[in-house]
Amino acid sequence: RSTDAWENGIVVKLTDATMVKVKPKTTYKILFEADGEMNVTFRVDMLYIDKLLEENEIFEDFLNYNDKTCYKYFVKSTDKKLRVGVYSFSGNPDIYVNPSTLPTNLNQFAFKATESSDDVLVLSPEDRSEKGFIKGLYYVCVVAQSNTSYRIRISESDKHYFLEDGIAETNEIQAGKESRFYYTDSSLERNLNLTFTLSVKSGPKPEMYIKLCGKVPESQCQFSKNDQGVITATNEIGTLFAFIKHSRNSCPKNGVNDPPCIYGILLRSPESRFADLTHFSLVAHHNETTHIKLREGHSVDQIVENHQTRYFKFIVFDTMATEVTFTLNSHHGDADIYVSRSEKYPDEIYDKKSSKSRRFYDEVCFTKAEDGKLIGIYYIAVKGFEYSSYSIRATVNRGENEDNVVPTQISEGMALNDFIDSQTGKKYYEFKTTMYGTGISDIKVSVNQFMGKVKFYIKSGSLPTEFVYDYMGDSDNEVVMKATDLKFVPVGKKYILVVPNTELGSKASMYRYSIMYSTSRTITELQSEVPSFGSVKVGLYSNYKYTYVDTKGSDLTIALTPISGN
Repeated sequence: RSTDAWENGIVVKLTDATMVKVKPKTTYKILFEADGEMNVTFRVDMLYIDKLLEENEIFEDFLNYNDKTCYKYFVKSTDKKLRVGVYSFSGNPDIYVNPSTLPTNLNQFAFKATESSDDVLVLSPEDRSEKGFIKGLYYVCVVAQSNTSYRIRISESDKHYFLEDGIAETNEIQAGKESRFYYTDSSLERNLNLTFTLSVKSGPKPEMYIKLCGKVPESQCQFSKNDQGVITATNEIGTLFAFIKHSRNSCPKNGVNDPPCIYGILLRSPESRFADLTHFSLVAHHNETTHIKLREGHSVDQIVENHQTRYFKFIVFDTMATEVTFTLNSHHGDADIYVSRSEKYPDEIYDKKSSKSRRFYDEVCFTKAEDGKLIGIYYIAVKGFEYSSYSIRATVNRGENEDNVVPTQISEGMALNDFIDSQTGKKYYEFKTTMYGTGISDIKVSVNQFMGKVKFYIKSGSLPTEFVYDYMGDSDNEVVMKATDLKFVPVGKKYILVVPNTELGSKASMYRYSIMYSTSRTITELQSEVPSFGSVKVGLYSNYKYTYVDTKGSDLTIALTPISGN
C-alpha cells in the first residue's frame, strides 16, 4: 500500500525487503482508489542499485524503516572538502560513507553521521587521506531509522555552502574560526521579507553577519563584519535572528545568463577553552508564505510580529504512528497554533487549534483513535497576538514500539516544557556534549515537576530503560553527572527517559514538567512567567539570563524564592 504525503505525491517503493519483491520479467498490477474525481500524474522510476550521483545533483528518495540505499560518487579534487548533504523532509536518516569498496556491515564504513541532528557529513582532504583515498570512487549510503523521505546532494568545496529556502542546515564550527554560507533563491527577483535564524545546540554562541552581495559569484561575496551594508544578527532567547526587507531593485534581471542574486552569511565563533566545537542549525527563508519544514524531535526557534503569521509543514509517513503532537513554547508574548491537513495556509479554516496559554505551552494533538489515519501533510500556522518569540516542535508517538523512537532534542541551558498523558506513558530526550581537556565539567540534568511526580533515567550512547541506565533521578529534581565518575562520557550523545513515578503514590492523569541540561559554564535562559527551579552550593554561583522585549512599556520584575538555604 502506498505512503501518502511525500513531496512527490503518493509513493510505493518496492525492494527486496518489501512483501512485493522486485523481479525481472514481472507484471505488476496497481489499484487506485479515490474518494472522488481527481486528476493525477502517475510514473514509475527504476531506482538502480548504487546509482551514480553527479556533483550538485539533487536526488529525492524514500526509505522504509530500517532500509538502506547506497549511491556512488567520484571525488575529483584533492584540495577541497567533500560535502554529503542529506536533507530529510520526515524521518531520521543516517549517513555512511566509504572509499573504494561497499562494506557489508555498517560498522566497517570509514565515515558516519548518525546523530539525529546531522544533515551534513563534511570530509576534509586530510580525513580522506587518512583512509588512503583522497579522490576516486566513494560509496554513500543512507539508512533510515524510521520511514524517511529525503533529498541528497554531494558537492566538493573548500568553503561555499549554499542554503536551501526553508530547510535547516545542521553544521558545526570550531572555536575561534569563521565559516561562510550563501543563500540564493529565484524569488529574490521580487520584494520579499527574509529571515535568517541560527539556533545553537551546544557550545559557545557564534556571531552572525549578513550581507547582500548581489548578482556575483560566491567567490566575490567576501566581507568582514565592519564592511558597509553588513547586518548584525540579534540575540533572542539563545537564538540569533536577522530580518531583511529585500528589494527587487537590488537584484535587477538583466539577461538569461545572469548569475544568481546571493546573500552572504558570515559566522564567527569566539575563542573558548571550554568547548572546541559549536553545533548549530541555520535556516534562511523568504516571505511569510514559506513553509518551514519541521523535523521530528527538533525544536525550531522563531519570532512572529503582532497580528502576523508564520507557516510550517510536517510530513508523517509512519503507519505505526498513534499520535502526532505539535507543541509551541512562547518565550515572550502570546502566540497560537492552527493546524490543517488540507489547507496550506490555515487561518479561518483549520482542523485544530490551540488554546491561549501564556503559562506553560500551546499544543495540538491528532490521535489515531479520534482522527483516523495520521499519514499525511500537516500545515501549521503560528499567529502572534502580540510580538512573540517561541519554539515549536513536532513529536510522533508510536505506541509500545520503541524501535522507531526519535528522541526530542534539548539545548544547553534552555528548559523544554513537556507532558506525559498517562501513567504508562514515557518520553525520550537527547543532547550532545563535546568537552575536552580543561573544558570538561559536571553535567546537570534538571526536571522540574509542575503536575504529578515523574522519575528519569540517563544513559550515554544508547536509550536507557528503567533497568539499564547510568544515572537515575526519582525524588530529586536534578541529577549531577560528575566528571570524576567512571561512567562519565565528556564527548557524545546522552539520552534521557522520563516516566511517571507511581511509586510515590502519584496517580495523576497528566504529568507536566520541564527538562533541561546544563554545565558549569551554562547561563540558563529564563522564560517570561515560567518559574525555573535550581540549586547552588555554598560559595558558588548559578547564572541566568533574560531577554526583555519592551512592547508595552511594562515594568520588569525578577523574583527569587528560596525553598531552602539563604
